[in-house]
Amino acid sequence: MNFTDIIKEVINETLRDPRNIQRSLNSEAYHLVNEYAPQIFKLFQYFQNNGIGLNGDFDTYWDYRIEIEDFDKKVGWFGLPFTQLTLCFDAEDNEDYGMFSPANDNDYEALIVFNPSRLNTLNKIKETFVHELTHVLDWADAQYEEYYDTNVTSNFNKFVDYAIFLTNGTELQARIQQTIELANQMIQSGKFVYNNELSMNDNIERLKKMTESASKINLYRKWMDLLTIDMTNEKELAYAAKMLHLNANGLPLNLLYKQVKIVMNKRINWLEDQIEIGIKEIFTNKGWT
Repeated sequence: MNFTDIIKEVINETLRDPRNIQRSLNSEAYHLVNEYAPQIFKLFQYFQNNGIGLNGDFDTYWDYRIEIEDFDKKVGWFGLPFTQLTLCFDAEDNEDYGMFSPANDNDYEALIVFNPSRLNTLNKIKETFVHELTHVLDWADAQYEEYYDTNVTSNFNKFVDYAIFLTNGTELQARIQQTIELANQMIQSGKFVYNNELSMNDNIERLKKMTESASKINLYRKWMDLLTIDMTNEKELAYAAKMLHLNANGLPLNLLYKQVKIVMNKRINWLEDQIEIGIKEIFTNKGWT
């Protein structure tokens, strides 16, 4: 592989690279999702049919985990630190569909944990898989971004806490990919049909509304509206500034608050722009533009 090829590969396989116009995961990543999502769905049906509790904890399901060796090669992602991906399960927390975590005992294994009690369709498993796989592939850049730490913010005001979480760089990346996956599902299932009597922008808006459960754009904006200076303290804003790469040193609280809000709103606008671009690319591929 020559130097030019390496540069092209890095651009195509770095979600944060501004030159990367690819709005969806690469074909190898989607092949992985399409191969293993049906296996996960069959396991969930097995749990339900055999009385293996759908409120069980991580240990309950550990023997049913799926270990994907040579994951970095199978997913074809340049510079990925993980050589093994383990798909495992936990139904204790009824709030989460899934989560990504590096393994505690080594630096080469990534874990994606799926919740059998929340994921009851193959399409929802695929949607969750795409979201969490994005976190895995974005891990190197997410470390630079100061990866969101729920332990740090556990005592924060819930509006501050959730606003920080939603505008975290890697969460935005995952929302984009999940939304594009859901948009494709809507089209493939016939739930969305392009209306030739409407403009392309109107059709984009229609599909954006249908994929709100994945993008959470309205939820982002709601939490930003609820985030006011009256309910934030210096510690919370300093943590938000750290996550957003803002220098909080010596800034009065009111100025720091304004800077945090400006950057957060810019990120939400960027998220919406990327989703619109992604949907437009789907329409173009379908010959609808």
